[in-house]
Parts: sequence; C-alpha cells; structure tokens
Amino acid sequence: MSYAWTCPFCKLPTTIVSTNETAERVDCTIPSKKGKLGLIVNYIICPNTECNQLTLIASLYTLKQKPNAYGYATNELLNEWNLIPDSSAKVFSPDIVPQVIINDYEEACKIMNLSPKASATLSRRALQGMIRHFWGIKKPEDHKGKWTLWNEIQAIKSKPDLGLGVWSAIDAVRKVGNIGAHMEEDINLIIDVEPEEASKLIWLIEFLIEKWYIQKYETDLQLAEIIGMANAKTTKK
Repeated sequence: MSYAWTCPFCKLPTTIVSTNETAERVDCTIPSKKGKLGLIVNYIICPNTECNQLTLIASLYTLKQKPNAYGYATNELLNEWNLIPDSSAKVFSPDIVPQVIINDYEEACKIMNLSPKASATLSRRALQGMIRHFWGIKKPEDHKGKWTLWNEIQAIKSKPDLGLGVWSAIDAVRKVGNIGAHMEEDINLIIDVEPEEASKLIWLIEFLIEKWYIQKYETDLQLAEIIGMANAKTTKK
C-alpha cells in the first residue's frame, strides 16, 4: 500500500511505500476504563536521499476482540503523539525567516492540541512579528492613542498582491488570537478555541511564511542568477 506524504524536514512531497515505513503494535496491559489498549509506533524514513530524516509517530488505540478469532484489532484512536519531529511544524531556515517568528510558530504547533487557545495566541504573535518585519510596519509619529495589531493589519490592507481574502484571513487570526490574549469583561464567559480552529490559524501562518518569505527568497535568487548571467555575457563580449 502506498500513499502521498510530505516530509516535515525537507518539505518535499513524495510517495511512501512499504520500504520507507514500518508500523509495530504493542498491546498494553495498562488498566483502563476503555479496556485493552494498543500502542502503534510508526516510523517513516524520507525517501529523499539528501534528507533521509526519521519521522516517528505513536498512536494509542482501544482494542477489540476479533470475531471468531484469536487476537485483537484496533478500535478507537485515543491519542497521537509526534515524537520526531515533536510537532507538525514545518522546518524553516532562520536565514530566510526571523528566528523569533519561527519560535512562536513552532510553539503554536506543539501546544495546538494541549491548549488551542494558547496556540491561537502564539499564531497571533507570529503574525504580528511578520507584519512588522516583512512590511516594516510601525507606529507613525503623528499617530495619537494606542497602536495595536488592529492598526498594523489596517496598515497593510492596501498592500499590492495581498488580496481581500488573505487580508480578511489575517484579521481572523487577530480576532481568534485575542480570545487567548485578553480576558472577557465577564470572567464567567468562556469562549474556547477548538484544536481544528487553532490548526487553521497555523496553516495560515505557514501560508504567509511561504508567500512572503520563501517565495521572495527564491524569486530574488532567480533574479540574481539572471542578472549574473547577463553580466557574465557582457564581460565576455
């Protein structure tokens, strides 16, 4: 059986076959209200020879007796852990993306399931760092009053190639992140952030890193090569 997969280290899409992946199950005897448990350890070796990194995942299942047979089959998935790498975060080079932004992004990925609200707050912080660094947004000297992320997002609304859809999604990160960053006036009012919602915010941060930093870096490299090629030809001429 084969399936499409993207390596979290080199980020290259590939197809995983049996020679790249091994799954082993350990039936546990841990006392559980859910009965017998099984732990499946999955590891994948990236087929890219320049990468060859190990991805290791552990999944905990309840087990059920096979009908009219010996042994057990996996039933309900209880939890899953990314062991290597220790989160679903993509690997970005600090030579391209500022390390402080990478740190906030990676931490948001690590705690996405443990604390979606805190993850959303970190995504909001990573977004603010990117707006300030990539677009050079800062409080104008003639601005009176408080300067917030809302002001910074308004400042990039008219930026070329941003698009209303992307801008609206960026503002959505601010709104959801505010739930974790600021307590409601009524402290008894609890607004939760679901893991799926935190995951979507992380996806947007990844999208913006690719769009703002990675694409610009790769474009600049290509343009520099073209200019260098032309200069070399001119010199020969």
